[in-house]
Amino acid sequence: MSNALWRDAAGNIQAYTESRDIMAKLKRSYDFPISATYRREGAIYALQYRVPAENSRTIRRMFGVQIT
Repeated sequence: MSNALWRDAAGNIQAYTESRDIMAKLKRSYDFPISATYRREGAIYALQYRVPAENSRTIRRMFGVQIT
């Protein structure tokens, strides 16, 4: 499974994940808007979230990667 974090032009963090566990935790615990939905053969396999910069520590620990 793949996770990635990067900063966008507006200063927010874009968070990409293919992990169902992380998707469920973000849906349950946070209200981050979804930037993109990735589908393969009609089924969702990854989501990309827009995370405010003040949540960078939380999201880095949850995803287990550094912000690029």
